[in-house]
Amino acid sequence: MGHLMRTLTLAQAIAREDFDCEFLCRDLPGNNNEKIKKTGFVCHEIKNQHLRSESSLLPWIKEKTNGTVQPTILVDNYNVDKAWEVSARSIFDRIITIDDLADRQFDCDLIINPNLNRSTSDYSGLASMSTKILAGPAYALIRQEFSSKRDQSILRKLNNKACRRVLIIFGGGNTASIVRQTLLAIPQRVVNGVLFDVVIGSAVSDSEPLMTEFSKNNTIRFHKDPDSVADLMFNADLAISAAGGTVLESFCMGLPSVITSIAENQDAIANWLHGEQLCLYFSLQEPDSLKQCLDTSLENPNGLKVLCEKTSALVDGRGRERVAASIKTLLSQEIGV
Repeated sequence: MGHLMRTLTLAQAIAREDFDCEFLCRDLPGNNNEKIKKTGFVCHEIKNQHLRSESSLLPWIKEKTNGTVQPTILVDNYNVDKAWEVSARSIFDRIITIDDLADRQFDCDLIINPNLNRSTSDYSGLASMSTKILAGPAYALIRQEFSSKRDQSILRKLNNKACRRVLIIFGGGNTASIVRQTLLAIPQRVVNGVLFDVVIGSAVSDSEPLMTEFSKNNTIRFHKDPDSVADLMFNADLAISAAGGTVLESFCMGLPSVITSIAENQDAIANWLHGEQLCLYFSLQEPDSLKQCLDTSLENPNGLKVLCEKTSALVDGRGRERVAASIKTLLSQEIGV
């Protein structure tokens, strides 16, 4: 879901620069392709038989475009590497890659890595000297709904006298078991004294048993695929989240965070954030660590204000415009403008 939302955010920014954008997405069970269509973009759905691997996608594209060379492809897929991009050169004039890992070779014109702990030097030896690198939180692809509420949200949090409302959000994947582990790790005395907003993503297939289990707690409120996560972040004093794209949104809103890693590719950023004292950290394998983080947050509201100031300074909510401007320059060079 995170990959979809950031590419959709970027597509909307590029479209405002008068470029046409279309999506190529797998037609898998539980996909979110309708979300793309509802925003007005064309979404070409790839059936499973046409995508046994990423390499089989290129012949499919060539057939669909009648062999005509296309201007640009933007790829957000960890399985795409230099070999794939070299092959794609026969179909596309320009190749743009969104990446998080910096763990493989590339042959593309532009790499976008918006993670907090990334810099241009991470791609030394992985991409050619001609490849433009946009790395770091200045290029975070934050949606407009967050950017528009950013200033007021930061002001609200800096004026907070106490931590009274906590947002639990682990992204759009099937995270019901992680949410349950988290709720069970929160001491009852904290549950009784704080309001918890729990976001359940659209991909969570077994949310009903989870919501039923905690239905007697009137301080726990569930939000299934909410219309505005930004509103929930605005009203929250603290977030409990994974170390994924949600952290960038929280930082943009000045929302202090207690984070954990729920996937291997989140381990490095979680450790970095904790080491830089930009968040509090807990382990799902150590329930007491969440209790300690909550005690620290509830007992030290001034500490939360410090986190608000430090984190909001890193993500200003204008990354999508910076990336769109770089892409516009790249495409303008291509068409001779």
